[in-house]
Amino acid sequence: MSIQIVGHKTVAALPVDAQPELDADGFPTDRSITRAYTPTRYPRAMDGLPGGHDEDPLEPGFLGSHWYRLGDAVGSTFRMSSSRLTEYRDELMDFSTDLSESAPFYDLIHFDSSDGLIGPEACKRLAADFKKYPFVVDQAQVHGEIRSMIHEIAENGGCLVFDA
Repeated sequence: MSIQIVGHKTVAALPVDAQPELDADGFPTDRSITRAYTPTRYPRAMDGLPGGHDEDPLEPGFLGSHWYRLGDAVGSTFRMSSSRLTEYRDELMDFSTDLSESAPFYDLIHFDSSDGLIGPEACKRLAADFKKYPFVVDQAQVHGEIRSMIHEIAENGGCLVFDA
């Protein structure tokens, strides 16, 4: 399975009663609008987003009770196999034996969903981890590219979107 990861400079919740125009498949015709599609087992991923910790009434089992508007894409669009994404997370785990929420890169390591959104607060924590461990970029080019993208996202209140 191939997973696409896109960084967005900003993310904003639309009003809770917003009803975007939907296409025949039930997706917004304005492609900058989305649901979060973040599984309920990753509440930290939705930190900092209005309605982020609420179960999605339109998508049971997922978080985010709002429609969200995504800002401009930043950095590279990553397409990687699920096995390469698992390897990437394993490489990040090399920086700590700690498995708690305070572990470096926790928000990327434990978000093992092929769909969903990692919101602004989680991206800020990831940016801090990349600053604390600058040598992570020596492991592979993808680390450096994701680090650059995460820093821009964190500065602007954006998000990472995973899409299978």
